[in-house]
Amino acid sequence: MVHIIIRLVIGCLGWLAALALAAEPHFNAANELVKPDNYREWMYIGTGLTPHDKNDGEASFPEFHNVYMSRPAWEAWRASGEFADGTVLVKELLSVGETEAISGKGYFQGEFSTVAVMVKDKQRFANKPGNWGFFIYGGDSAAGAAAPAFDDAGCAQCHVDHAQKDLVFTQYYPILRQGVERAASAH
Repeated sequence: MVHIIIRLVIGCLGWLAALALAAEPHFNAANELVKPDNYREWMYIGTGLTPHDKNDGEASFPEFHNVYMSRPAWEAWRASGEFADGTVLVKELLSVGETEAISGKGYFQGEFSTVAVMVKDKQRFANKPGNWGFFIYGGDSAAGAAAPAFDDAGCAQCHVDHAQKDLVFTQYYPILRQGVERAASAH
């Protein structure tokens, strides 16, 4: 019986270690980020939507934005209200699909279009705003696809200009706002 319990504990520890390792950013020899293939198993942060019909047909990003945070980064955020070195955030963009369903009128997710990833790495991105690297993948890119860091003038500059905390749009996600509020009240 003791042997069974020990095997179960060792198995669970191995599983937890594998989950933690899977959430760490992996770079290839060309310093490109390998697209995380299990991000939908991470902490779901929320979904934003800025449709064309609410923006005079000119929304900059008219898709749904499903945002996920790696589990180790989430645990660090919950404890400190800070985005720790090694934080990985994934934004999965999907088109607006149907606008009517059995339940009524609304906006429903359509097709995958893009996966955007942010990685905080003080050494690798020492000269980038906030030490964040930004990466873009096509929505149909396979697991194992790699991408170089995106130009700072695109993603990073918008985040510098408009994000509430450490280049992250915490103001649009209640679960992240709670972390900001908790950190502020601790000081």
